Amino acid sequence: MKCYLGWVWWLILGLGTVSCGGSEPVFPIEPDIAFESLTPTRIRECADPPNCLTGDELVLKIRYKDGDGDIGNKTPTTSNSNFFLIDSRDSSVISYNLPYLTPETRKPSIQGVITVNINGIERKNPRVNQETVVYTVYLLDRAGHPSNKIIIPAITVVP
Repeated sequence: MKCYLGWVWWLILGLGTVSCGGSEPVFPIEPDIAFESLTPTRIRECADPPNCLTGDELVLKIRYKDGDGDIGNKTPTTSNSNFFLIDSRDSSVISYNLPYLTPETRKPSIQGVITVNINGIERKNPRVNQETVVYTVYLLDRAGHPSNKIIIPAITVVP
């Protein structure tokens, strides 16, 4: 009988530990991103930015993790952009609005892959046959926490 009660006591303590630990984030509250893929790496430039009807589209995939799950906006506007690409050629910034990624659970840690379609890239110097551009990428969560910055592989832009 004594052994049986000891086993029940450890079972109750074990269940209590599991249920109490579920409210803490698994990841830090600052977003963390990592490069997943970029296709293609050689593109035709946009002939008429920003209304680009010609040119190729890049598909960038970034893995993300966030401890409190506050990535993306329910109502995106130009003033609350949260995904940024910094152009290595002139430090200009392309900004995007990520969709609302927060699940309905309380204090969720989230992770996944963000896919961003990038179009409208042009050569900065039209006198050269091709240019190489490298983007530095980061995102902001709704609390204003910046992610780490990553550098994606070089892209060749041709006419």
